[in-house]
Amino acid sequence: MVGKHIGVVTEKINLAGPNWLIKFEFESEINYEAGQYLSLKVSETGERRSYSIASRPNGPTSHEATKGQAKLLELMVDVAPMGVGSRYVLGLKVGDRVEALCPMGKFIIDNGELRMDKLLFVATGSGIVPMKPIIEDLLIDKKYQGKMQLIWGMRHQEELYWIEDFRKLESSYPNFEFRLVLSQGGDDWGGDKGHVADVFDDSYDGWSAYICGNKEMIAQIASNLESAGIKRENIHYEKFY
Repeated sequence: MVGKHIGVVTEKINLAGPNWLIKFEFESEINYEAGQYLSLKVSETGERRSYSIASRPNGPTSHEATKGQAKLLELMVDVAPMGVGSRYVLGLKVGDRVEALCPMGKFIIDNGELRMDKLLFVATGSGIVPMKPIIEDLLIDKKYQGKMQLIWGMRHQEELYWIEDFRKLESSYPNFEFRLVLSQGGDDWGGDKGHVADVFDDSYDGWSAYICGNKEMIAQIASNLESAGIKRENIHYEKFY
């Protein structure tokens, strides 16, 4: 159930370029599912902006679900747009109090999808944020044994973050594959170059897909994946920005 929660900033870290990781400790327990988001109050007039929760529900940043015990959550915010939300996040300091409505959103893996034995995740830019807790929750907490593939598209190498986290998951879980592709990779970039669709497998028949990015990207990728064999009802998406 969506509720208003008051929290305090406990840590603020610049991950790379305009990407900031903000850690909060909330006064009350927040029960949410991997992939959901919160609506943060970003001005005195009550304006709000939505940000995906970057930490998984049962992750190392969470307290045990004990009555009266606080809950720790993380957000990863790309401040490049420099709108009211970006400026608010940039101005946050450790110790500042925040107000959030959460949990919100339906970009989650339901029990029906857990019966699928092949899951594809496609993200561009900060659309990776809800993907990380979903994938960690599946592999670490739910012990999902089906095949999983993550394809993440970014522009520049200097803007990358969480790469070691995904590489560690890839080395620890044989059923998980991580593909990173840069649209503007430099001469020293030895990985995939181009766009996310450029590294798709030839066939995704029998897969379910989760896509997060801007609406133009989602429409194009969804069309490509249908052509690659994924049924429309098995394509789920979140218009992140």
